[in-house]
Amino acid sequence: DQAEIPAGEGSTQHAFFFVPAGHVGLMDWLWVNAVKTSGGNSPILTTKVWVTSLVSGSKYEVFRDNIDIALSNHSDVKPSQPFVVGEKSLVEVQVTTDQNNTAVSSRFSMIVARLAAT
Repeated sequence: DQAEIPAGEGSTQHAFFFVPAGHVGLMDWLWVNAVKTSGGNSPILTTKVWVTSLVSGSKYEVFRDNIDIALSNHSDVKPSQPFVVGEKSLVEVQVTTDQNNTAVSSRFSMIVARLAAT
């Protein structure tokens, strides 16, 4: 799933996915890209991946990464083991920045597998 911060807008949309009942999500790739669209300093981006479980009712952070646009304009995360997202859970990718006039895009990949019957 993907989201963007449109130029001239003061809000964003999150990249998100809901893992259905009886399944587990295996998030195996995350990509974030940013561009400074006009003047000012180079932004610092903070990417967070959140999971909200409808089973437990809790929300927790499973990943955090920072990007300094002065050094690199993207992050390409391929974990050696996927982030496991339980059934009936919402996974969200949220990117914030310390500067305005910054365009950000994000994508992620998740394998959804049926849980074994018990």
